Amino acid sequence: MHSMFKTRPLVGASALLLAACGTVEPQKPLALPTAPAPVSYDGHVAGEATDYVFVLVPDSNPSTPGLAMRAGESLHLALSPAFNRNASVPIVSDRDTSLVLTKGWPQGAVPLAGQYRVDFVEKDHALTVTALQDIAADGGNAPGIKIIHLRGRSFTNPATGGYPVTVAHRSAEGKVLAVWQGGMRVQEEMLEARLAPTNFHVPPGSNTDFQTVATGQAAPMHLGLLLWGADGALLNGVGVAPRDINRFPRLLPPPEN
Repeated sequence: MHSMFKTRPLVGASALLLAACGTVEPQKPLALPTAPAPVSYDGHVAGEATDYVFVLVPDSNPSTPGLAMRAGESLHLALSPAFNRNASVPIVSDRDTSLVLTKGWPQGAVPLAGQYRVDFVEKDHALTVTALQDIAADGGNAPGIKIIHLRGRSFTNPATGGYPVTVAHRSAEGKVLAVWQGGMRVQEEMLEARLAPTNFHVPPGSNTDFQTVATGQAAPMHLGLLLWGADGALLNGVGVAPRDINRFPRLLPPPEN
């Protein structure tokens, strides 16, 4: 579901953003896929509240470990200054209303309370997540941190176009442990319709994806989908049917020589 696009023209601007965050050790940047958050229909539209996800670990399979953080380590999310800070919405360090870390699936939050804080660094135009204690990639936080979700009307999207974004993982002493670079694509207008996965219908923290089901048996949890029409109108009473193989044939790879 993560929309991909070329970010090569944005690398130079991303480097400037990273340099603005202070002196750092050379790091080979990792790719940073970004996408509109699955809980809104206009979070990627020009002039609307910014609502994006930044994918640090692309494999959403719960068996694939995510990131762990030691106490004092931080994740530094540097946005382009074109994303205007909405001063009427405070960024509260002990609340996840502006930013939340997730385990790789919708509503799969790594709980903020007692584990990390969120701060806005104005000079860097960046949000910083700082671990208050060791955040392990097992136990209640399993499989670890995979996605940063920026939300809560804290920023407003700029005009249509592509904008650089950088995430830096730093030690408590300020050493750069890893860097991700990518781009945020802002659209001119809302889509006529949008579909996104959701887990709002199951207990908190549950993941309806990657269920193991025997042939002929029903999955223990129903899959959930959010559907929006024009101007964000909810689409209800929409059924899910098997794929029409005649209308939408599966694309097969070319035969090997």
